[in-house]
Amino acid sequence: WLAQVPLNLVSRSGRVAHPSPTPDTRETPREALLALALADLVAQGDARTAMTRLEHAWTILHGRREDLSLAHIAVLRDVVHITDLRDDDTWDRFRLVARNQPRAGDPSQPPPPITASIFGLRTTAGDNLLTDLVDPSVPSRATPTAPEAAWALGHDRARAWLDGALRETPGLDDALDRARVGLPQTFGTNDLPSLRMRALRELSTPAQGRTPTFMTADAWSDLRINATLAGYGQFLTRNDPPRDDATAQGAGQIPTVWVDPAPGFYRDVELYAERALALAHAAFSWSAARDATVQARDAELVRAFDVLSRVSQALRAVSVDELAGRVVSDAQTAFLASVVSPDAADGGPTGGWYGALFAPFEATRDRAAFASPWASARNAPTRAWIGASAPRLGLFVVDNGGMPFLALGPVARAWELAAPADTTPAQALTRGAYAANAPWSATWLQSQVAPPLAVTVLDDDARRRTLLVRSRQALARVTFELLDARGGVVAEATRAIDTAATRITLERRAAPTARARSGSRSARHRSRRGTGLRYIDNTPPVGGPFTLRVRTASFSVELPTAFARGARMAWGSMHPIDDRGEELALDAPE
Repeated sequence: WLAQVPLNLVSRSGRVAHPSPTPDTRETPREALLALALADLVAQGDARTAMTRLEHAWTILHGRREDLSLAHIAVLRDVVHITDLRDDDTWDRFRLVARNQPRAGDPSQPPPPITASIFGLRTTAGDNLLTDLVDPSVPSRATPTAPEAAWALGHDRARAWLDGALRETPGLDDALDRARVGLPQTFGTNDLPSLRMRALRELSTPAQGRTPTFMTADAWSDLRINATLAGYGQFLTRNDPPRDDATAQGAGQIPTVWVDPAPGFYRDVELYAERALALAHAAFSWSAARDATVQARDAELVRAFDVLSRVSQALRAVSVDELAGRVVSDAQTAFLASVVSPDAADGGPTGGWYGALFAPFEATRDRAAFASPWASARNAPTRAWIGASAPRLGLFVVDNGGMPFLALGPVARAWELAAPADTTPAQALTRGAYAANAPWSATWLQSQVAPPLAVTVLDDDARRRTLLVRSRQALARVTFELLDARGGVVAEATRAIDTAATRITLERRAAPTARARSGSRSARHRSRRGTGLRYIDNTPPVGGPFTLRVRTASFSVELPTAFARGARMAWGSMHPIDDRGEELALDAPE
């Protein structure tokens, strides 16, 4: 409320928040006097210092304000020597100085009103993407596309996915250029949204130095577009993602590593973390008076920002070495290999630096999938969404800085969607899994032809999983496997699946028991019957399965989560099914 309620000081071309589409240019002296009274109240209540600190913190968190602060109003009041709000000429004197304040917005448009509020509406980095790319008067531009955002964020390669739209949409070319030029103008000096947008924009900067051969291909440029759009979608999202009961899975010794060489990106992330860390230290300096739970939460947040700063600094150093043609050192390899450690006391990956980046730690269990609405005209029948599904594993042949080797690592999977205006985030996330569009992924993503198959888990017994399976066509051979934490198959079944729902029970195999038996590997063993070789059971204890793998002749997918009763999965043209095998609508809340 303190940020969203504006006071209309000078109307100029029209009052702020006027409900009619026709501008109302009448002045509102009472609102101006109210602003002067609030500024006086802050001074008399000795709240000026506290308000200044809050104003400073709010600017760091949300960007610079668009209107006048109470402190600014107090300065204008003193300029024209207003001492009594009851004087007849108070409004006239205040208007003389208020109407001359610097204007914001497009100079070619009528001047907007001068307004004030307690904490102020903020101009966040990237706001021009939501205005320059949308034209309510042109139906084809009422809902923009993700490649348009990628172009505005600096990716020249995005033009390859805009040729058709540029031919069919008058004025789009000029709008794209305005958005690209105007984007840096929305960046503040040190607010957190601006630093995040700067980091995303750095992903469009070509790496300067010795790079692997694949970084010169269009597929790599499209992959950078994919990463930028996934980051932009997360910049916009305000939804709490669902969580999984993730379990740490340790890796073996990593012989060598490769880091995406984007030193500018890591530099801006480091600046973001340092700025947030400074704000957190200032905000929590008085937390000694708070209870232990709140103090522990504050300390965890400070730790996470500190780790983010250190990790981004380390990744930047590795990037610089790679671009200089130097081989990654043993110390750098050891650091990167410690991304996850399975040796934590609670069995989670808190021993690695990846888990330390999150506050609270439970956020490491957040699913990567999300859906964010980002721009549409107010009266448009559809809304544009940018989202992401589960990451894919990428294979990269690194042929610089030493002997060539094959690197394996996670890659974001961004998509865009145009959905009806009343679509909820949960519905968009479901639609995105089946009907999303991502033309920039065609050059680097090896897609499988998924069969029309749906699976629903009917129980959550620790020793088995009962599945209900259905397809829209006859599938002669579908294999279902339960994998343990080490990737070993602990239960499997192969069935023919058709349009009728099929119930499959996967019983977890019992672990072998330790036993001793006579051995005869040599004459010495034969002479000592009963004291032969002992076979020791070193298999993990019986517990819940961690991964479901589904395989056909041309399709394979793994779901590495602790799936439980009610989990629903679907591929191809199939929708999720309920416990009776009936298909659910894509807009269903589940």
